[in-house]
Amino acid sequence: MPNFAMITLVLVSLMTVAPADAAAAAAADLNSIPFERHVQTRYLALPGASREERLAQVKAVSFLLNSVSRSRSIVVPSIVDDDVSLMRVDLAAYSDLRVEGTYTELFTAWERLAKDDPYFHIRTKVVADGNVREVTTDGGWVGLETARRLRELTGSFGAVLRADYFVATVGGLAYYEWAGIPEREADFFAQFGIDPGTINRLAADSAANLVRSSVTFKPRRIIERPGVFGTVLQTKDVDAESPDRDPIRNPIDVQEQRFVFQASEYFALGANRLWRVALYDAAGKRQATVPDTVAKDFAGNGIIAPLVSCLRCHERNGGSAGLQPFRDDQTDLIATVGL
Repeated sequence: MPNFAMITLVLVSLMTVAPADAAAAAAADLNSIPFERHVQTRYLALPGASREERLAQVKAVSFLLNSVSRSRSIVVPSIVDDDVSLMRVDLAAYSDLRVEGTYTELFTAWERLAKDDPYFHIRTKVVADGNVREVTTDGGWVGLETARRLRELTGSFGAVLRADYFVATVGGLAYYEWAGIPEREADFFAQFGIDPGTINRLAADSAANLVRSSVTFKPRRIIERPGVFGTVLQTKDVDAESPDRDPIRNPIDVQEQRFVFQASEYFALGANRLWRVALYDAAGKRQATVPDTVAKDFAGNGIIAPLVSCLRCHERNGGSAGLQPFRDDQTDLIATVGL
């Protein structure tokens, strides 16, 4: 078994902002905030050798928070101190105030981050009623009295976390939970006001059919549908080439001309006009990653996972970043087969 105490102490020793100082600064800052807002206030400690590095982290955190936000507004978190070592996050500002459950979801998601946090907390074993179980507790290096005070004021077990831990986790494994991405593809469509049946009936969609994608290096279909906030893009990707997995030979699903695919990637504009991303399989079930037989993240560890892989791929390529325009050849294909 790993020595959690030793691992945590090593990680803490690498911090440029002492956890005790960050916790104390957060507790002091809460005094400047109305009492009723304490429960929605959280803090992120900013590591980094220079002020410029920490300012860059502020931008990354702000972008990520707004990328998972349920609000229609772009909200910039506050910097607490002149040294840019601590930033304040108002969870309520990133929820949809018309839907109470969205705040509860973000509150719960933050507490889940605190459970596995290695900088301000420690995982240890306790014996209760003869049973041994692992629990998370405050690290002694944080200042136990300060940690207790923060819990009292905010109702949070982890009112202060480290910014790079937040970005790495929320931009990766915890993205779906923070962004509220549903398990079923149909519910994902509904989030953006899309009824695929109505769009098909009105011929309101467009699509590009690729003999060979420069991303997957296999045949691919890209479908654009109009949503209430803007366009929603879906790919249909295959894990191998065959006639039934050819989007050009099978331009539409009619008369048994079924285009067989294994995975879909989605880009959709949210209420604040930033991108939401998701992965689903052909049955419409949410996926944590793209099967590596379908596509690979060549800039990372090889496995495509939202949000990190999507942003990493679409921000590079020397000036061709973002989502690229495509020509709607679906209409031409349908006309060719006389349908």
